[in-house]
This record gives sequence, C-alpha cells and structure tokens, in this order.
Amino acid sequence: MKFNWLDLIRNCFRPGRRKVGRRVRYSGEHLEARQLLTMLAPVSVAAGTTPTEVEIRDFNGDGINDIAELNSSASTLSILLGNGDGTFQSPIDTSSGGRGSTMAVTDFNHDGYLDVAVNHATKIDVFHGRGDGSFDLPSVYFVGATANDIEVGDFNGDGYDDIVTASFSYGGTTEYYQNDGFGHFPTHHNSSIGPTGLHVEIGDVDGDGYEDLVQSSGSGVVAVLSGQGDGTFLSKQWVDFGVSQWDIEVEDLNHDGLADLVSTDGNVVSIYMGNAAGVYEVVAHQYQATGATKLKLGDVNNDGHTDIATNAGLVILGRGDGSFYAPTAYGTATGTEITLGDINGDDVLDAVSSAPSGAGSGLAISYNANNDRELNSTATHLLVSTVGTATAGTPFAVTVTALDEAGNIVTDFQGTVGISGAAGTNPVSYTFSLADGGVATVANAATMFQAGTGEVLVTAPFLLDSSGSISVVAAAPSQFHIEGQANSIAGEDASIVVSVVDAWGNGASGYTGTVHFTSSDAQAGLPADYTFAAEDNGVHTFQVNLKTAGLQTVTAVDTTNLSFTGTTAGTLVDPATASALSLSGGGGFIGSSHIVTVTSRDAFGNAATTFSGTIHLSSSDPNTITSADTEMVNGVGSLSVQPMTLGDQTLTATLVNDPSISGTEVINVTPGWGATFTMTPLSTSVVAGQTQTTDVTIYDAFGNVSTVFTGYVQISTTDPRNPVSYVYFSAADAGQKTVPVTLYTAGTQAVTISDKLNPGAAVSQAGIDVSPGNAAYLTTAPLTSAVAGTTQNMTVTLRDIYGNVATNYRGTLHISSDDASAILPADYTYTAADAGVHTFEVTLISASSTTVDISDATTGVLMYRQTDIRISPAAMTGFVVKATSVSNMTAGDTFTATVKAEDAYGNTITNYRGTVLLTSTDSQADMPSEYTFTALDAGEHTFDITLKTVGTHSVTIGDGTFTSELTGMTIKVAAFSRFSMVTSSDANSGVSQDLIVTATDAYGNSIEDYSGTVHFSSSDASAVLPEDFTFDKKEAGRHVFSVTLNTLGTQSISVTDVDMPTISATASGISVTALATNVASFSISGGSATAGTTQNVTVAARDSNGDIITGYTGTVFFSSSDQQAGLPASYTFTAADAGTHVFSVVLKTAGNQSLTVTDSAAGVSSVANVSVVPGAATRFVLSAPTKVNSGRGFRVTLTVYDAYGNVATNYTGKVELTSSDPKGGKTSYSFSTKDAGVHEFRYTLSTLGQQTLFVKDLSNSSLIGSTTVNVIPK
Repeated sequence: MKFNWLDLIRNCFRPGRRKVGRRVRYSGEHLEARQLLTMLAPVSVAAGTTPTEVEIRDFNGDGINDIAELNSSASTLSILLGNGDGTFQSPIDTSSGGRGSTMAVTDFNHDGYLDVAVNHATKIDVFHGRGDGSFDLPSVYFVGATANDIEVGDFNGDGYDDIVTASFSYGGTTEYYQNDGFGHFPTHHNSSIGPTGLHVEIGDVDGDGYEDLVQSSGSGVVAVLSGQGDGTFLSKQWVDFGVSQWDIEVEDLNHDGLADLVSTDGNVVSIYMGNAAGVYEVVAHQYQATGATKLKLGDVNNDGHTDIATNAGLVILGRGDGSFYAPTAYGTATGTEITLGDINGDDVLDAVSSAPSGAGSGLAISYNANNDRELNSTATHLLVSTVGTATAGTPFAVTVTALDEAGNIVTDFQGTVGISGAAGTNPVSYTFSLADGGVATVANAATMFQAGTGEVLVTAPFLLDSSGSISVVAAAPSQFHIEGQANSIAGEDASIVVSVVDAWGNGASGYTGTVHFTSSDAQAGLPADYTFAAEDNGVHTFQVNLKTAGLQTVTAVDTTNLSFTGTTAGTLVDPATASALSLSGGGGFIGSSHIVTVTSRDAFGNAATTFSGTIHLSSSDPNTITSADTEMVNGVGSLSVQPMTLGDQTLTATLVNDPSISGTEVINVTPGWGATFTMTPLSTSVVAGQTQTTDVTIYDAFGNVSTVFTGYVQISTTDPRNPVSYVYFSAADAGQKTVPVTLYTAGTQAVTISDKLNPGAAVSQAGIDVSPGNAAYLTTAPLTSAVAGTTQNMTVTLRDIYGNVATNYRGTLHISSDDASAILPADYTYTAADAGVHTFEVTLISASSTTVDISDATTGVLMYRQTDIRISPAAMTGFVVKATSVSNMTAGDTFTATVKAEDAYGNTITNYRGTVLLTSTDSQADMPSEYTFTALDAGEHTFDITLKTVGTHSVTIGDGTFTSELTGMTIKVAAFSRFSMVTSSDANSGVSQDLIVTATDAYGNSIEDYSGTVHFSSSDASAVLPEDFTFDKKEAGRHVFSVTLNTLGTQSISVTDVDMPTISATASGISVTALATNVASFSISGGSATAGTTQNVTVAARDSNGDIITGYTGTVFFSSSDQQAGLPASYTFTAADAGTHVFSVVLKTAGNQSLTVTDSAAGVSSVANVSVVPGAATRFVLSAPTKVNSGRGFRVTLTVYDAYGNVATNYTGKVELTSSDPKGGKTSYSFSTKDAGVHEFRYTLSTLGQQTLFVKDLSNSSLIGSTTVNVIPK
C-alpha cells in the first residue's frame, strides 16, 4: 500500500482543503512499516531570494511534489518542479505583482490545475495555474484594510474555495472574498474582530460543521470567529496570551473531533485544547522551543498522531492526547519558514526551511532518515534512577537506562528521551549515543520545587513511560511568609505569624537574622526589630496595631539583606467609634451656593461610616447664608453655604445632641465668574495686518475683578479673514490680560471681545478704518484658449498680502510672452486713478501652448505667470511650399516639396484635412497622386516630385480653394541613352518616306552635342535603307533619313549607335500596303444560320491578287434571296476599317439563301450562300375535315411552325390532342426529328354539332393550337 503524504497534508492539515470532521488514520501494519523522525543533514537548494512562504504541492500533475516559493525582495513566485528523487529543475519564475508576504494554494476554478493567491498587504493577486508550473496573468483584488496573512477554504458550502485575509490595520478585520465558481472573487465583506491580525487559521472550532476562523494579533490576543456556513462570521472569543503570537495552527490533536490550538510566541509553544463550547480557556501544555516563529503540523513519525515541526530546527512529537514528547532537534538549518512534504518520493514527510541562517538565499531540505525504530533497537521501556537528595529549585542529574522486554540493558539504544521534573517545567531532551551503552546519566535533567518526595517522568516515542522518585529538601532561606488576621478594628492589637521560607515557599529552619517591620498603614503600631533565635525554628508570632481603615499590609525585611523580605496578604481594618467631625467644600465664588460635606471620624481620622446624628452649620461671616440642620447618613451629611464676603472665613459643624463632637474648616471666598468685560480703545485707523493690543478686564456680578476667571475669551471681528480667534485666560492672569487684535480686510471693521462660553458677557468697538498694505502680488482673470490673432483683455489687480486691492500701487508692469509674434502692451505705470486696477490688451499669434508673464518693470521680479494658453491657428489662407535645391537639376532627378497649410500668421493648420493635387508645367513629370491630409500630417506633408523635360518649370498645388506655386526649377538634359524615330506608320510598297532620328536622354530630351555614328536595319529584307551615318554636332542630335519598304505587311526599322550597340531604337508596326486602290471582289463570310438569329458577316475588299485593300473607302449595299431578311443599310468603308468591316444580318426563311454585296460605283458584286435552318417552335396549326360523321375516325394533321412561318423541323416536344366533345377522349404524341415538324393523328368525334379540336405542348403552355369540325350523323 502506497501513501501520498502530500495528499495527507493537503487534506488533513491544510485549512483550504480540510473536510470538516474528517481525519485520516493509519493501520498498525503501516505504522510498523514506517520508522520515522530522524532527519538527515540539510541540503541547500538554490531558489529565489528572501523567501517569505513555501508550499509543497504537485503543480504540473505528474504525481511528484514540487515546491512553491514566494520571494519578497525579488517580487517573484518561484515553482521548483520536482524530479521525484529529491532534486529539482530550475525555478520557473512568475512576477508576483509586488513584494508578496503570504500565499495560499488551491484549485479555485476546478480545472484540475493548482492556483495561487498572493497577499500584498493592500491587494490580492490570484494566479490561475496552467498545469506546467507557470501561471496566467493575475486577477487583482484590492483589500479594504492592510492584510498580513491569507488562507483559503469553502466558507459558504458551494464546493469552491474562498479567500480570507487577516488585517494588520488598527481595529483589525478579517476580509472574506467569495469565489464565483470560476476562480474569480467579485464580492467581499469584512468582519471586525478588534485586535490587529497577524495570522489566520481555519478549523471547525465549535463542532457545528462550518469552518471557523482563528486569528492571532500583534497584541497577544487570539480571536475566534464562528463561521455561519454562508461566508459570514460572528466574533465568539478573545484569548489573551499576554505576548504576541508569531504563528498559530488549528488541528484536532487528541482525536475528539474538536479543533485544538497550537501557538508560538517565538520561544514557547503552547497547546490549548478545544471543547464543546468552541472556546479556548486555559493553556494545557507548553514546550520550550527557542527561536520557533513558524509552525507546521503533520504526522512526522507516522504513529497516527499530529506532530509539530518548527522553523527553529525542532520537532515536537505528539502523544495523541494533546500532550507531546520533549522537543527534538532534527538538524535542519533555521529559517523564516517551515513546511512538510514528501520531497524524494519515499512516502515520508521531509522538512523544507526557507532562507536558512548562514546559507544566503534559497531553501534547505532535511530528508526524513526513516530509521527511528532502528535507533530504539529492542528497547521497550526505560528505567529511571536518581542519586542522593535534591534541593528545591536546583537541577539534578537523572540516570536513564534503556531496557528490553526481559529487563536487559539495550546497549545499542540511540533514541531520544524527554525528562520532566516538577509540573509546569519544560522537559529536557537527551539523545543516546552508542557510547552510552544504553545507560546515560543526564546532568541538570530535572528540577523539583516542593520539599518532600518528587517524581521524575521519562518518555520516548514508541516506548512505555517510566518514572522514579527523589527526596527534596528546602533550599536556603530567602524570604518571609507572613500570616495575619483578615480583619481588625482601628487601634486594636492583632497577631501576625512570620515564617522563614526558601524561594519556593518551603519552610527553612536555622534562621537567626534580625527582622524589621514596616506597614502600608503610616499610623500603625509595629513590633521592634527582632532577632530570631534557634529555638524559633524559623517561626515567630508578633503583635501589630493597625489604625488606618482599609486594606493594610505589614512587611518584614531582614536588616542585613534587604531582598530577604515578605508581606502579608492584607488585613481589612474597620474604623473605630466617631469622636469628631471633618468638613470639606464650601469655598469658592462669592454669592454662589456651595456644598459642604461633613464626615464623622474616629480618633485616627478614619471616617466612621456607621455613625448618625443631626448636624448644624455656622460661619464666621454673619452675612453667609447656610442651609438648615441635616441628618448624617452612614457618617456623612451634606449642607449648603452661600458666602457673601471675600477672603478667608471659618465654617463650624456641630453635632446637635452632643456639641463636643464638632469640626471646623477655613474656606476662601473668591470673586465670582466673569459677568462683564471692558477693553481699552483700539486705534481707529490701521494698516491691514498691523497688530494692536487692548487691555481686557473681566468683572464678576458684584463688580469685583474676576481673578478666578479661566477659560477662552473670544475675539470676533467683522473682518472675514479673521472672524474669530481665542485667547486663553489662566489663573495667573487674575482676570486681566493684554489681548492682540489684528485686522486684515480693508474697510471699516468692528471688534467684539466676549466669554466663549457666555457670549452675553462682551464688549465691542466699531468704526476701525483698515487701509490696504503695499502691493505684494497681482491677480487677473486668465487668458483663455483662443484663435491666433484674437485680442483678449487682462484686467490686472494689485493686492497686498491679505488680498486687499492695493489702491496705492504706483509701480510699472511689463508684460512678456514666449510667443515672439505676440502683440503686447507697452510697459505701464499705475496712477491714482487706476486705484490698483488696470486693463491691458494682449494678442497672441503663434499657434502653440503659450506662456504670458507679468513682471515688475523696475526690478524684473516675476509677479504672475500663466502657462499652457492654447492658441489655435486662425482660418486657413493658403499653402506654403518649400523644396530642396531645384536649380540646375538633371532630368529625372527627384526632389522633395513640403506643403504646409497656413493661416495669415504663418501658423500651420494642424487640423487641415483637405485633398490636394500637385501639377507641373512639365508634362512628363512624375507627380504624386491626389492626396488627402490626415491627422498624422498635422497640416504638413512632404511629396516626391521628378521633372524630366529640359527647360524651366513650375509646380502648382491646389485644393480647389487655395493655390500655391513653386517656380524657377531649371532642368538640364540627362545622359544620352536612346534614339527617338519618327516615320509614317503607313507605307506604300516601293515608295520612299522620311525617317527622323533624334539622339535623346531617357526622357526624350535631345542630345544636342551628339556626334555618334548610326547603323540601320529592317524586318523588310527588301527595304532600301541609309548607309551608316555620323551625326554632326551642328545637327543638334537630329537628322532626317529616307527609307523605302517593299514587302507588304507590318514591318519595322531599327537604328543603332555603332560605338554603343546597346543604344538602339525601332520603329515598328509600319503597315506596308499595295499602291493600287481598285477593288476586284469582296470576300463574304457565310455558312449556316438559324432563322431569325442575328449573325455577323465579315466583308473584305480585295484586289485582283486576293489581298485585302486596307485603303478601300467605297460604298456597298446588301441584297438577299430571303425576302424576310433583315439587311444592313448601305455602308461607306473608312480608313479605320482597313478594308474589312463586320455587318449584322438576320435571315428568316429556311433553306439555301444567297447574300450579295455590291459596290455600284466600282461595278463589283460578290455573292455568299447561307444555309438557313428553322428557328424554335412558336405555334401549332391543326388541319382537319370541316365535316365528319359521328363515331367515325378521321385524320388530323399537326404542323409545328417557328416565328417566321418555317416548319419547325427540329421540334421534339410532347403534345396532347383533346376536343370539346366529352366523348372524344385525348391522345398524346412525342415528336422526333424524323417527323420534321409534322404529325398526323387519328381521332373520332361522337357528339353532333360543331366541336373544337385542341392541341398543346405538355412542357410549354404557350405552345397551343385548335381547329373546329362540324359533326354530322352517320
């Protein structure tokens, strides 16, 4: 049986894949087959940099585990595809979209490929896997609060994994992202948990079948949120660990179906057991694991129990009941991350640590050695023994012996044992070596704290637990333990018992030191210093007298060792009998009512809370108003007093029925609270921003300066720039203070000073004239985007630093612009009439983003700048054409011409979209096609132009509205490259004609200095050609030659430069005809025709030799033996006919017909015979006797005709013969070509009278015929 341990971890320990209530268990047979735990030395694997999380999963579906590594500093997600033997392929790196901190792996969209969700604190990137270790581009989801951890699980029961994040923001939240079934997360919500979130784990904590959340925080609080099965969560519990938990895991550790909690604070791993209430109450177990900041759960030793692996190189093996064996070092380098999985395909869990210490970047893999049962050898249990007596708090040695079932020492035992002493102490691990020989004495192995008999427990995986006892004595005395009375009455003696103990509370005899007493009760009567005697045996009883009511303590301290001390738990001291009264309150503002509280007290000043009686209040001020006598309740009574005289006054409270019980109080009567204000006058003329002061005095309702007034005085003004300010009066001001007042807005203003809390107590001054300050800046309405040449107004206002118009400004302003063509105003000096405001005219010309500056003309200081003023071109006024150098160009040279559409100011019309055409005076020029400007042209386009004709030329551009011309382009001849030949295209045999030969460049321009020798040839072998001829430069490259062609037909003449035979020319297509022009006959095309069908007849005029006379221009007419024929009208041949013309003829009468062409003037006729066949059938004709006898058969003849009366001999249709005689019946017949369009029927009519015979084509309803017959009796 083969296990895939990756699947076990995925389904049992990975929250996103946990099935609630399900746990995989293993058979005993398989447990015996596995011998796990010891890890081999770690092997480094090169991977990414600064790994923040590692996962082991099968990313390419080959059944072999791979490693996913999230690299923070490199911002990559690296997949190392496993080879199945513990080695890996080179990493496949995918950009993680930023410095990801945590990730979760699952198949979000159920396509069979693993996907990865990466947390980036402010966003989540979801990468959908392609099944080969690579991923699609991520889907990005922004989180509502800064997230620190991410997990996946099905929280709404739809079968698809959702996402949760733990928020690190203040007032932490858990954010939930719901899967839409396609691996997308369009909706999410959050659940507030209060503490900030560091990590989140998933498990069914309360056993209701729904996934719950357990989230740790930076404050040490772990929160439990109960899942509701619909994607929502309710806060259920907070567990305060006191210190921040670096990591948490949730798993059922004791197989009771409830999720337990494992956490680490970086040094101690704590176990909290789950319960039916779904809350974590108290820590069940703790294990020392220094440096453990990351945890991973899994069955490392394959015993069916969950174990704990840490990133500190420690594994803590589970016992299956929620407790664990002592932590064991497994040899891997410590790192920031830890995960478990089968790396090398041996079906056991290996450990992978990221960023191992001292190894730089990458991973360290510790392979499971698979040999722990072998290390135990035959051992079945352990024997524990101790030596001597242990001292409380002092570690002692423990001897552990490995024994087999028979009690023999197993000398080759190499297992790891855990040794535990007193409850609550962390077990000590010890790994046996062969040198131990099965017996090891472990120094400092255990510690006991309680004197008496202690028990030492030794455990080891796969072995029975063992224990042994040891006698424990107290340690050296180090503190006092004091037992005192729980209650006493003030002033009465009480006993305390002082015992000398060690640091753990064990009684220690033999102490002879001196003890000194102190108390939290400053009035207490305490024992004198006492020196313990040997006979005290460390215990002595003392008397104390506590006098101050409340919980009081007594402390004993050794006079020579101040750290040797002890304190009572506390004695509750009750007050004694009342003997006096005390007063509090009553002083304060004159004329105000104040409460005086009278308290009964015992002789030690304690409030006598059980006392009652009537009290009377009097004052040394006869004007003071006091309330009536009142009854004390629980030793306290309240009266009111209204003092009316300033200064110190004495109040006296007296018990009415026992004047000996009384008390006094001196109160201070102060002026009352502020009721009215006064202020010294402010100047009535001030410059904006100038600070003035006024002395403000506050009086109470009795006219006394309110020296007790404290609080804010509100200074409000009509100045909108300083409407309200506050000045604080402190007790030191004694009701008088100098207050600053600053006004900023020009005009007439007023100031009011009042109590902020009592606006009715106020004083005001109006009519303060505020004038503006010096100009500090200027304002103007900005220029707007405009068309070039548009004049705009700029109204420039000078202002002081507070925004007031500086009416006194007399400076000079200068307006400038980066538009060199702009029309700007001259420098201007402000006058008194301007009162700080002047309007300028500005006209911007250049189409661009323009800047306008306004500066002080004297100092040059820039006072205002407006940028990005968009000036667009004005209306188009024409084209501007610019070209490369166009003088003395050679024919055939190409030059460029740039055409710009411009306005009147020379701005390019960038939005011009017109269609332009370029033409030239050079008829040979290669000119661009008609062109429509596009947006890319931005109003300017460059064209290529090639001129070819020698001379001075121009180019014109136009679009139908605007025209522009480029002139003065001088073209010179190019190099000699060919001849041009001019001669008649028609020649008469034997007749001489001129041949003009011109030497030219490639474009037909004459080579005027040509002096070459030419040679002639012809396709007419009988031609008479010129001899070789050498041109004279005087001929300017042109010469006229005489040639005679003799052979009829199309001929050619060629000329070739003798020295440059590649340069030649040919005059081809010269038609040589006979000289004679008398026509002898006509040739007429004929043959056969279908009646009524137009056919083309070619008529050619020929001489007596039968040659076509191409120059024939006679007139011919047509005649025919077919009287129905459609013949052409008379026709006069033209030169274009070249003796031949095609005519249209329609013959209609079937049979052999003649067609005659006649030239009357020449007296020539020619005849052509044409065989005409009938056309298609168009009608039927029936022939029958006019009278027939009833009942006797007779002949009926059907003849089929075409449209021209010809019998349609080619008719092959099927016909049907019927009649109007109901007794006549019908008969049908299919014609064949043998019928030649005629068929005779035999038919019988029976009904007397006139009857009609009908015939029709069964396929052509329009082809019919009929005739009538008179039927007479037999």
